[in-house]
Amino acid sequence: AERMVAKLEVDRAGLGDAVLAVETTDRLLEANKLYDRGDYDGARQLAIKLLGEAPGNVRLLRVVVSSSCIMGDGEAANQYAPQLPQLDRDQMADRCAKFQIALK
Repeated sequence: AERMVAKLEVDRAGLGDAVLAVETTDRLLEANKLYDRGDYDGARQLAIKLLGEAPGNVRLLRVVVSSSCIMGDGEAANQYAPQLPQLDRDQMADRCAKFQIALK
């Protein structure tokens, strides 16, 4: 019986991670939807919050950098851009240049 309780604890812990992953994915999609609707401030705020749970997530970083550039916030864009892989950073640099923001 003791072994069964231990297994149950492990299963519950794994399930908790899975539920958290699904919630994070749903919220990530919400950040993308806000961005697509033109709510760049809302998208950026949600993406920054979610980066606390999923540090280094490329999609979230792209939302933050792109939204920051569109809103004219080069400081925030340059704070997050270095965390992007090179290809994504290059794409964001091109996008940000359209808004007169130079990524470092």
